[in-house]
Amino acid sequence: MANEEVALKSEVSGRLVKLNFKEGSFVQEGQLIAKLNDKDLVAQLKKLKFEEELAAQTEARQKKLLEIDAISKEEYDMAVNKINTLSADRELLEVMLEKTEVRAPFSGRIGLKNISEGAYITPSTTIVNLVQSNPAKLDFTIPEKYANQIQLNRKVTFTIDGLDENFEATIIAIDPKVDEDLRTLKVRALAGNSSGLLLPGMFVRVTVPLGTE
Repeated sequence: MANEEVALKSEVSGRLVKLNFKEGSFVQEGQLIAKLNDKDLVAQLKKLKFEEELAAQTEARQKKLLEIDAISKEEYDMAVNKINTLSADRELLEVMLEKTEVRAPFSGRIGLKNISEGAYITPSTTIVNLVQSNPAKLDFTIPEKYANQIQLNRKVTFTIDGLDENFEATIIAIDPKVDEDLRTLKVRALAGNSSGLLLPGMFVRVTVPLGTE
């Protein structure tokens, strides 16, 4: 299994204007993967910034007038409230703008794209899959009669079809429950995969040392 795997999707609906990756390539955490059309949000944000500047100027004038008792405290509070409201609106727009970008949540290898630029996508649309396979997780089961002999951090060896090489993994987790139908216990181990030889979904043959057995 992959160490981490996710189907990258957008949080919002919109037209896809940019795909920023090469299929099968390695991407870094935080890298921009896809960008949705944001022209309407950018225009709204620009308008809000102008309104904020005007509100700040108004507040400054009102403050001077309040100091000489030319206006009431209520009038000044309304000017301050206007600034706070516009600031909150700007923060909301910035969050919405951020949602028009899809970024890699972790470093890994990008799969094959499912859509093209210009497509209209929704939060249910899978843009591409991202897989982190170094290290690789190895899931296997053992008969329940050996359950008490399995320990965390124990080393196991395994092989894959097509290679004579023996690989090594370390047990990192043991399922707390035995499968009632198969009478087996599920175990998970972690193996280094800097060479990239281990692909998620591969079938492996595992050797688990149990004392002298």
